[in-house]
Amino acid sequence: GGNRNGGNRKERGRGAANAIAKLARKGNQALDDDEQYGILEASPMYETQQVVEPPSLRGSDADVPSSTSRKLFSGSNDPYVSWQPHYDTVELQAAWNLMTDAEWERLGQTPVHVLDTGWDHINHADLGGNLWINPGEICGNGLDDDGNGLVDDCHGWNHADGNNNLDGDGDHGDHCSGTISADTDNDLGVAGVAGGKGNWKGAPIMTGVGFGNNVGGFADAIRYAADNGAKVSSNSWGYTSPGVYDPAVVSAIDYATAAGVLVVVAAGNGGTEEAWDPGYYEK
Repeated sequence: GGNRNGGNRKERGRGAANAIAKLARKGNQALDDDEQYGILEASPMYETQQVVEPPSLRGSDADVPSSTSRKLFSGSNDPYVSWQPHYDTVELQAAWNLMTDAEWERLGQTPVHVLDTGWDHINHADLGGNLWINPGEICGNGLDDDGNGLVDDCHGWNHADGNNNLDGDGDHGDHCSGTISADTDNDLGVAGVAGGKGNWKGAPIMTGVGFGNNVGGFADAIRYAADNGAKVSSNSWGYTSPGVYDPAVVSAIDYATAAGVLVVVAAGNGGTEEAWDPGYYEK
């Protein structure tokens, strides 16, 4: 298969958007280490501005942009919800209205794995309440309590750097995690699609870092999600060359799918019909 980690590096500039993973490739064929013809790059996709702002940057309602061109989603009192008109497009409020109390309660017990740049998971006012907690770990004791080879993987793991520092590199992970499970209707920040309701918690975010001081560990991260009970693995990243893939990632997707995990992968930003993996993978 391709050389997943040997050529990894990180470029500064636009934060995590410029982080790349070097992998071997030739067309749509994965190469052995001695057949490296080029570079396969992986970077976070949907390079929009951060919509879950850190508490220090939170503004007043007067700072929130308004729109005169369309109705804005108004399903919560979160001050930056007007930055989320796409919720109208997907009819999110109608979906919420269909949910029963039992389903809202179950949502808070449905871990969602986010493989991205990581985020300030402990100190984030709008996300910190919806953290996945590894039931097999005693957080902070410096031991591998659950015997999986990872010390203190309390809320996930930094697969890029091989440690439990989930801060990663950049704010893309905040954005993606917030879209999923920012605390909803709490008069703060934005609304998460699965951010909870009233006393019901939102979907717990299981953090996987693929973009840190290094870039990589994607296959291990997807397998980690499956092994630790995630129901969804969200992957808003992809390779920056079409027709290229990593067999280890394909195998990990198969593994997670067989375990009942819905693996969601970005389609890319270019709007082309080319084969952009891993989102192009049919399974």
